[in-house]
Amino acid sequence: MHLKLSTLLFAIFISFPVCTQVVFEEGTPPSLHNDMRSELAVIEVPALDYEQLDKEDQQDDEAGIPYRFGYVHDVVIDINEEGTWETLANGDRVWRYKIIAPDATSINLNYNLFDIPVGTELYVYGLSYSNGYLGPFTYKNVKENKEFATGLVNDSICIVEVIEPRDKIGQSKIEISGIVHGYRSFDRQARSMIKRFQDAGSCNYDVGCPIAAGWEDQIKSVAMILTSGNNRICTGALINNTNQNCQAYFLTAEHCFSNRNPGDVLNNIFMFNYDSPTPACPGIPSTDGPVNETVQGGTVIAEGVDSDFFLIELTSNPIDFYDVYYSGWNRQNSGVTDTRAIHHPSGDVKKFSEDVNPANPNGNWGGSPAGTHWIVVWDSGTTEGGSSGSPLYDQNKRIIGDLTGGGASCNNPNAPDYYGSVWYSWDQNGNNSANQLQPWLDPSNGGAMFIDGTDCSVPDNYTCDNAELITSCGIHTALAPDQGNGANNGDATNSVWYQFFPNHNGTVTVRSCDQGVNTRLWVYSGSCSSLTLLGSSDDDCQAAPGDNLASEVLSVPVSSGVPIYIEWDDRWSNQGFDFEIICEANYTCATAEVITTCGTYTALPPTQGSGANQGGATHAVWYEFIPNFSGPVDIRSCGAGVNTRLWVYTGTCGNLNLVASSDDDCSASPGDNLASIVSNFSVTAGVPVYLEWDDRWSSQGFDFTIACPNNYTCVTATVLPSCGTYAATPPNQGGGASQAGANNAAWYAYIPTMTGTVNIYSCNGGTNTRLWVYSGNCSNLTLIASSDNDCAASPGDNLASQVSNVPVTAGVPIYFEWDDRWSNLGFNFTLDCGGTPPPCPPDYAGPNALSGIQNTNEDFETDGILQSTQQINADVDYDSGTHIDLLQGFEVFLGQTFNAFIDGCGNLFIDKKDEEVKKKK
Repeated sequence: MHLKLSTLLFAIFISFPVCTQVVFEEGTPPSLHNDMRSELAVIEVPALDYEQLDKEDQQDDEAGIPYRFGYVHDVVIDINEEGTWETLANGDRVWRYKIIAPDATSINLNYNLFDIPVGTELYVYGLSYSNGYLGPFTYKNVKENKEFATGLVNDSICIVEVIEPRDKIGQSKIEISGIVHGYRSFDRQARSMIKRFQDAGSCNYDVGCPIAAGWEDQIKSVAMILTSGNNRICTGALINNTNQNCQAYFLTAEHCFSNRNPGDVLNNIFMFNYDSPTPACPGIPSTDGPVNETVQGGTVIAEGVDSDFFLIELTSNPIDFYDVYYSGWNRQNSGVTDTRAIHHPSGDVKKFSEDVNPANPNGNWGGSPAGTHWIVVWDSGTTEGGSSGSPLYDQNKRIIGDLTGGGASCNNPNAPDYYGSVWYSWDQNGNNSANQLQPWLDPSNGGAMFIDGTDCSVPDNYTCDNAELITSCGIHTALAPDQGNGANNGDATNSVWYQFFPNHNGTVTVRSCDQGVNTRLWVYSGSCSSLTLLGSSDDDCQAAPGDNLASEVLSVPVSSGVPIYIEWDDRWSNQGFDFEIICEANYTCATAEVITTCGTYTALPPTQGSGANQGGATHAVWYEFIPNFSGPVDIRSCGAGVNTRLWVYTGTCGNLNLVASSDDDCSASPGDNLASIVSNFSVTAGVPVYLEWDDRWSSQGFDFTIACPNNYTCVTATVLPSCGTYAATPPNQGGGASQAGANNAAWYAYIPTMTGTVNIYSCNGGTNTRLWVYSGNCSNLTLIASSDNDCAASPGDNLASQVSNVPVTAGVPIYFEWDDRWSNLGFNFTLDCGGTPPPCPPDYAGPNALSGIQNTNEDFETDGILQSTQQINADVDYDSGTHIDLLQGFEVFLGQTFNAFIDGCGNLFIDKKDEEVKKKK
């Protein structure tokens, strides 16, 4: 007898064609179509000790532990710390990293952090692209726990590649935590890479054979699982519940996930529809099947040891493209006249086994009670290692158990197999929901003895929840909407849905003009559960006068990264049609992109615009700058290498006043007679100015900068977002303060979110500072506190500054001015919202005061503890109570007196008598 994992051959995934996984979207690795020449950063994991691995694998086989095909190397590869970044001509950024696993038959990766925004894509592929690539993985693959995993690349070298759009640079968080180094194959001695299909015994039947006719739905339920650290194998199936709500429950065997607890989050890969298109029935060699229909991750819902069941809720439902099925179940333990099994023996393409005789419900396994397992003996086909967890179906096509183990094989066709019984798993493994199927598969507790399966897929994008993603403007082809099942919103008869993620702030126009198809159109904001109608159109297309069939919604406001939903209805035709999304970016004042902070920004290519309505621009992009301070700024495109023109306005879009302009003049970059600059332009906090850029000679975008002065005046004070410790700008670089006698000052403003008191101090910074704190505004400041050479938080620190218990009111700013006239260094200061002074009292001679004489017969020459009657000097580290931990190398003379005080922060102070204390020479 053996668990159905003990003989699984490594063949399982070795020849996986590397294809798109989990979510299908257009896209290819940018390295395929860009000239990228940077030398890649690389990690090479250690070679494997095959002899040791073989010993471990034999022990696993004997113990029935899921078959291991690869060794997991623990790593930390953070894209923001390692790897190679390159910037493309359009401003997008690409990260690549090479992984080498010596002599590997395959490589797959685990991620403990995967959190990327819309537009960013991840790809994984072999060194030569010989088998394609995995990906793109997008924001749709981000899970709540931010973990992730990618499938196998059949190479000993793989490349991980990430592309960030230029407006999303720096927003990706990806960390690879495990490299699965594939090492097992059918030919262990040769360690050669072979195909994993056709590895099952020759008596097996593919699911496409006539023997499986009529079981097509149940076949779509079954999936192969990468278990453990995605380096072992099992089988399982989607299972229905009495609510018929397509809850993504997946049933397999408990021993496939040993050492897991209910509630654990899994980071495993579930592969659906790994079926051969040319089945072996048996004896005819089959061909390999697709391996790109996967779901990654799930949560443990319930498990039972006696009947060996394991119920998982997948992180997400398989997408409709997979066309999966949720199998029914039967929780009775009688009346089963014949059975079938659907499984992945030895990691091969999906197989079908049949027993035309009644199943025995009285089996047990490994000491479990009688009646925990069904016993079957196969008439056609068999099971093997890798089949574990696979479903057993009764004659009514309902699951009655999951495979634990047995002796069946092509060489031993009369040996029985044992399946953990749904009857027992229902409510007999334990007394709570974590050990039973019933609370999950019959959540209303209606007492159903069986239910049939259900097809939960919705065809294509015929509902809002299944809307097709669009991330770029342009022309798109709609599916024939009248094949849909009706819309749930704008009175459409039959509809197709699209979710559009804009990458700009502005407006868009959506239209089907000149298509010759009678359409209706609705555009929404919000989410599918709470849509808000932004516009609709029927028989009205202004872009094509006289076109009374098409639809057009003009100038829909959009924000970068915030989706809108588009619903098309074509009830008069069964043909598809083209529609257009026109991005009206910031090409007019009314759609100007808002900027609130100084910095460098990338302008969209202005030549895509329709012309400016102001200062003579041929093509323009507009920005609205709303400063958070009052003072001068510089606005420039110097050094961008692009011929630009610039106009600066005050007022409103309907009533603009030109106040500055520049063409072919950039004093900040001598000789740059193409760029533009407006210098020392005065702005007022909260009052917008409008910037109009023109680039009529080029179709490329460019960078421009709004440069703000340092915080050397009140009006340019740095606004602190919260309490905390900050690094001060070196104040003596400033031009002098405008207030309380500072020689050189740096200014800060804080707008409290609470009413109470705050403390501000630079204690222990080692720098001579002065501090003034004000209420009011920059034109009318009132001094409320100041400090020079006084830091109660650090007694004896006569250089630093501290003010305590400064009253503040929520929403009312305070200003503080630091002066460091003796140094050109910056320093750290703390804004403390605790409402009380720092917990550091001055020197005191209380319980922690120590005095006395060294009265032992030994010197303190190494680490130790001084009690209150023993010698002490300043080279100590105070711990607690009435003792002091000595520093390494501490030495004193016998008989020396001392007098020391400890403050509440653990600082040690020695009075002048102790200047006579000497260390041993």
